[in-house]
Amino acid sequence: MVWGYPEHEVVAALENRTTRTDKLLARLCAGGCCRDDLVPTVTLREVQERFWLDDRIRVAALDGVVIGPFAEVMEYRDDGCPRMDRFEADPSLLGVLERPADAMNLDRCTDHPWVRGVNDAFTARSSSLPGWRWDNAGELLIRECSR
Repeated sequence: MVWGYPEHEVVAALENRTTRTDKLLARLCAGGCCRDDLVPTVTLREVQERFWLDDRIRVAALDGVVIGPFAEVMEYRDDGCPRMDRFEADPSLLGVLERPADAMNLDRCTDHPWVRGVNDAFTARSSSLPGWRWDNAGELLIRECSR
């Protein structure tokens, strides 16, 4: 049994990291939230996908197993759900690339309004979540800031 991604996919990913990162940064920064003092963060279920991007973008795990909001270890509530609501408060989080409920099957952990709003955006392919917009071309949720 082979674990992880096939070697040829990883090699190809490494070769195209700059281009992928450039394209994602253009989408993320279109929301007006990019700042010189902040490394933009995106959330993914599988943080191994960080190999597809260079170090201009930080990847945080939706389940917090590797790293969560504020580049810290994820905090968990008494009921075992990760404190995904902390992502909302992290100013570096500029993009949500996967539905939080898909991370470790966390459908039961969507009681926070922001987490519910993010999940709903991925279902509806649109966002009514204040401060966030749906990007149809990239199929991701992007934070919007006042310019």
